[in-house]
Amino acid sequence: MSAVRIVNFAEIADPEWTFLKDSIKTKDVSWSFHSASPRYWLERVVKRPNLARLRASLHVGFLARGTAADVIVSHLPRATLWAAMFAKLFFSKSKHLAFSFNFTELPKGLNKVLMRYAFRSIDRFVVFSEAERHIYASFFSLDINKFDAIRWCMNKPKTRALNASLPEKYICAVGGEGRDYKSLVMAAQQLPNLHVVIVARPDSLAGLHPSANISVFTNLKNEEFWHVVKNASFVVLPLKDGSTNCGHISIVGSQAFGKPIVSTYSSGTSEYLQHGQNALMSAAGDSLALGVNIKRLWEDKTLYEELSSNVTDHARKHSIDNWVTYFDRYLLSTSRL
Repeated sequence: MSAVRIVNFAEIADPEWTFLKDSIKTKDVSWSFHSASPRYWLERVVKRPNLARLRASLHVGFLARGTAADVIVSHLPRATLWAAMFAKLFFSKSKHLAFSFNFTELPKGLNKVLMRYAFRSIDRFVVFSEAERHIYASFFSLDINKFDAIRWCMNKPKTRALNASLPEKYICAVGGEGRDYKSLVMAAQQLPNLHVVIVARPDSLAGLHPSANISVFTNLKNEEFWHVVKNASFVVLPLKDGSTNCGHISIVGSQAFGKPIVSTYSSGTSEYLQHGQNALMSAAGDSLALGVNIKRLWEDKTLYEELSSNVTDHARKHSIDNWVTYFDRYLLSTSRL
């Protein structure tokens, strides 16, 4: 039996990232890895058109031309769109698995039209919540049975201390997609004796004026980001609305460190967070209720210990082995194996 040929295409990826290459049990697999992250000077300087994405997707399409590859694996919808379009251009017969298929905001206009067309050729979509299966299948007029909901999985993140000092005791909020930091800032203003550390992109905090008990860090390295989480008492996840499908990485990474979470309700995270079990929940946009839950978890040591214990048990469900099992089964199901 010849090796299974996989072309892996990520919208954003570290040059040394190899997805599940070193974990899967399927034998005789050859991989090639590609990313739309800028590699060359011109790609960093020219923003439109996105030369890095064009270069990478052209390479992906060429490598998957005709029957040259068995499987394309794309990560994030933009990479999926471009990989699908260039696969068509090169008459690719490859199966296409759209992994990490997740939108902060659904596309509009021409992007929506192009995606509806391109996504018809996708073999399987992997999303990280049951709610997303229904949302994306309906929005793109696709068969819902093409969508597989698998919880976000990750091992305990590596950490590295920051150059800047952190408060001795604090809570933190991390991440930039689909967040409502306005509500958190308002809640923190009512809790002046509690120190809050926010790690986000600058645009996530645009127009906000954090009070003296809030420290803000932007553009941290990944290991520094998780250092903040590891040393926090607990994590706050204020989501934009009740249908926001973001925050999965922050949730699972925080749980890997045994951190309970104070969050706002969202259908996109309901499979990860349960009120009174591993989290305290309140309605999105309600800064008063968010502040009440933060204060409660900060002061109630018995509740804190109970939620922390439940978090440790819950985190075991997010082992990377779950992704490995899924991907091995997917490879076995492809027609050329």
